[in-house]
Amino acid sequence: MLTQLVLPLGISFITFQKIAFLVDIQAGRVSRFTLRDYGLFVLFFPQLIAGPIVHYREMMPQFRAAPCRFDATDAAVGLTLFSFGLAKKLILADPLSRLVAPLYGHAAAGVPQSLTEAWIAALGFTLQIYFDFSGYTDMALGIARCFGIRLPMNFNSPLKAASIIDFWLRWHISLTRFLTAYIYNPMTLALTRRRMARGKPVFGGRNTTLSAFLVMLAMPTVLTMLISGLWHGAGYTFILWGLLHGVLLCINHAWRLVRPRIWPDTGSYNRWMAPAGFLLTFLSVVFAMVLFRAPTVSAALLLWKGMIGGYGAALPQAVLAHLGAAGEWLVAMGVHPAWSSGAFLMEAILRIGLLLAIALMLPNTLEMLAPYEPALGVKPARNPAWLARRLSWTPSGTWAVGLACVALAGILSLGELSEFLYWQF
Repeated sequence: MLTQLVLPLGISFITFQKIAFLVDIQAGRVSRFTLRDYGLFVLFFPQLIAGPIVHYREMMPQFRAAPCRFDATDAAVGLTLFSFGLAKKLILADPLSRLVAPLYGHAAAGVPQSLTEAWIAALGFTLQIYFDFSGYTDMALGIARCFGIRLPMNFNSPLKAASIIDFWLRWHISLTRFLTAYIYNPMTLALTRRRMARGKPVFGGRNTTLSAFLVMLAMPTVLTMLISGLWHGAGYTFILWGLLHGVLLCINHAWRLVRPRIWPDTGSYNRWMAPAGFLLTFLSVVFAMVLFRAPTVSAALLLWKGMIGGYGAALPQAVLAHLGAAGEWLVAMGVHPAWSSGAFLMEAILRIGLLLAIALMLPNTLEMLAPYEPALGVKPARNPAWLARRLSWTPSGTWAVGLACVALAGILSLGELSEFLYWQF
């Protein structure tokens, strides 16, 4: 008897790519193709497992123009991207698993998580999937570039986003592009035509009515994000994750419509609210990621309660004992001994702190290689920050030695426990 259904790796990415191809044919955006062209398009392996989701019309011109001979610049850029991606995956993302997995396992078993443990779980997994997906994207871009092919940008420092809309323009960019073009836009267009036929007001910027906003923006947004949640996994946690992001996007869109009326000075608004927008976005993403990782809704609720202090604060017994009188005062204030060790807490603080600094302060790999167009459409910034200029990649001996060390460290980490989080979808 068949008890388990075995599906190919990356089946959802392959499916979306083929849906886009068929829709493009029906819409006339792809007018002619051969069996060889189609086979090359669907079997080009670097992006098959976890994206980016590519379009026929952006890939085939590159395949036809490829010189089919060794190019030193393409090889150097490709190997650089691949080395960075391998290091992100194996050195930065994977070690977080041994910190995060026990915490989510305890939550699944119904064990209350303290303030410290819950935040380690939430921040740890957010950074784990961030560097896992960023690393895979760099490796896919790098392998394709070795063949002289530029894939579309798929990841652009999303944790630096100042709004949830900006986050989705930076996180899994090709998925956002697909959902917008093939689900959200057709749905909105159909609703617009229906409302216009009935003589009802349609979406009109600042003059949009509440009913028009709810029907023409909020409903398509929530439904689109629900589909995104189902695409990631057929479970209640993924559905709720998509619903939560849909609601957050609606709130963000509503604020963009209302804000000019209550705060018309755009310069003053950006100066004061940009930091607040970043913080709210970051916290929203971290809270939502708990749903993405938690095996059950009850486990996610338990962790959320821990994150807001519902189960109090805890420190390892060894840490409390080492603090002496200060430790006794903390116990008197309600801090209780944790199940974890002092080494666990110290490793979590150091790893999460370091990775947050890398994600939020350093330029990403696309910015570092921007003069060489590492992905489709990526160009150098007009006025790059000082750190971005200092870390700009060049085909030099210094960079070659540094990247050789990075690649060696990644290769030596291949024997450790490793899991690709995004190829599960």
